[in-house]
Amino acid sequence: MIAEHPIIRRTGHHIEIAEPADLADRAADVFATAIKASVEQRGRCLVGISGGSTPIAFFNALAARNLPWSKVTLIQVDERIAPDGSPKRNITEQRKAFGPLSDLNWLTLPVHDADDLGYFVAELVRLGGQPPVLDIVHLGLGSDGHTASLVPGDPLVNERFAYVGRTIPYQGTERLTLTRAVLERARLLVYLVEGSDKSDALRRLNNADHTIPAGLIEPRQSVIITTPETLR
Repeated sequence: MIAEHPIIRRTGHHIEIAEPADLADRAADVFATAIKASVEQRGRCLVGISGGSTPIAFFNALAARNLPWSKVTLIQVDERIAPDGSPKRNITEQRKAFGPLSDLNWLTLPVHDADDLGYFVAELVRLGGQPPVLDIVHLGLGSDGHTASLVPGDPLVNERFAYVGRTIPYQGTERLTLTRAVLERARLLVYLVEGSDKSDALRRLNNADHTIPAGLIEPRQSVIITTPETLR
């Protein structure tokens, strides 16, 4: 039984296991349910999306769902500081992945202008309140235990007041990222984790290991969607 697997010991996260071919659809199912519920309850849904290659198939699957998209705002969780249109930028692939929905309501992280960052924070508060509360947030998990762009060794990992911060250089670029001050207030965090190289990080996340950034986050409610390979 899943509950007997040695990696699943902490009850703070609900863990769902899907075969790799089904991972994107299962994540889309979870998001579709949450989006519909949020729109029914609050008249809108604020959806945080993270960067990386793993979620692209999930974004494709989600975009194909018949949902009240006009009442959804997509909010970037993190972004690399690189020129507009650069393949390093998360938004480049995110807009492609959402295809015909690329003209949705977006709140994108501005990576070049401090004044624009002030506008981003003001919009985050206008949409989500003070302090801002997002309805559902997608997060990934790196093999080193980073999530969003909260990376090991960065003092930003411990930021609890500012909503957005600029990271130390990581894998060749600095980044902007939402902080724990926003992530921990989200109504639902959904981690999408795939790959045998992430097995140890997943175990540490699930056990709230405070030596990795992901293990420090204390979610109100969370789901980890992963594969059998990642649990080995």
